[in-house]
Amino acid sequence: MTDGPVARNAAVTLELEPLDVLFFRDGRPFDAAPRATGGLPMPQTLAGAVRTWLIGRLGGDVEVLAAAVRQGATFGDAAASQGSGPAIVGRLGIRGPWFARSGKRLVPMPATIERDIDGGLHRLDPLADELPGWSPTEMDGTRPLWRRGGGPAKQQAGYLCTTGLERFLKGDIPRPDEILGAEDLLVCEDRVGVGVDAKTGTAGKGMIYAVRMMRLRPGVTLAVDLVGAGEDLEACCPDAEDVLALGGESRRAIVRRMTAGTWPAPVNAQGSGKLVLLTTPAPFGGWRPPGLPLVAAAVPGFVPVSGWDLARRGPKPNRFAVAAGSVYFLDRTTDLPNRNRSLCTGEDAAVGWGTYLEGVWNHA
Repeated sequence: MTDGPVARNAAVTLELEPLDVLFFRDGRPFDAAPRATGGLPMPQTLAGAVRTWLIGRLGGDVEVLAAAVRQGATFGDAAASQGSGPAIVGRLGIRGPWFARSGKRLVPMPATIERDIDGGLHRLDPLADELPGWSPTEMDGTRPLWRRGGGPAKQQAGYLCTTGLERFLKGDIPRPDEILGAEDLLVCEDRVGVGVDAKTGTAGKGMIYAVRMMRLRPGVTLAVDLVGAGEDLEACCPDAEDVLALGGESRRAIVRRMTAGTWPAPVNAQGSGKLVLLTTPAPFGGWRPPGLPLVAAAVPGFVPVSGWDLARRGPKPNRFAVAAGSVYFLDRTTDLPNRNRSLCTGEDAAVGWGTYLEGVWNHA
């Protein structure tokens, strides 16, 4: 059995409604008195929480599964060894997470959308003409990105709603009312604490720490997709609300099936080429997806990835992932690999890294 889900043909969206503040660490060091910030969980964190919940729901034993993984079994094999119910979890793919508001999914702002000093929105696309001083050979064969309209502008932050996402994928510019800021979705709460020495019961030297918790605003939830065979999804998805542990300190969240939150329909519009919008981070080992010939790219940065592997009882390797919102421009004839809407492979694809949507672009 491979260390990843089998081919799938259906999807179900789950909605997670936190019952308290949430805290998710990134890959940065956590020394004395840093301000460790919390935001959206990494795909592997979300997948671990959902897998743990599903294994228990389907009659499996998480501790027995973890012991099998520590002995060298793949997650799929370890799940299958516990019976037909837990085996379903090993076959599922997990995608997300994304914010959702009032049942409608939101995605990180594409890196090619900019706002000028007057509030106007602009879109970056590959330049058709030659740019003096730009050498495609020195730039990995890619072309420069350009925008229509002059004046200073900065990358637009925030999240796109469904209609804005559809507009962007068709090659247009989202409207201002289709963009939400982080402040519309969540409130950050700072907490300060002191670590206590387990032996003496007193505060340890240099053990003051600060964390930033995330509290979602009313009506805001997290969305996650389960992808797999239809019969597997029906066997594991709840008909009624349930509760799962999510994030640091085992905070709880209500989980239910989401009736809305579908992705936009495939784009039929014609353009100069295809584009790929990353909706979750992707640990490519660099800035570009392997095996894809690029016309241009907009990568806003990287996010550090690490964490604690509960099954193997040890730290996960440190990696850097291309940030969600990255946009890759392809030739019109380029065929994207059939990886169930992920640019990653293997276990990375199974737990939701590198999820993408496909659109079109036109020359600037």
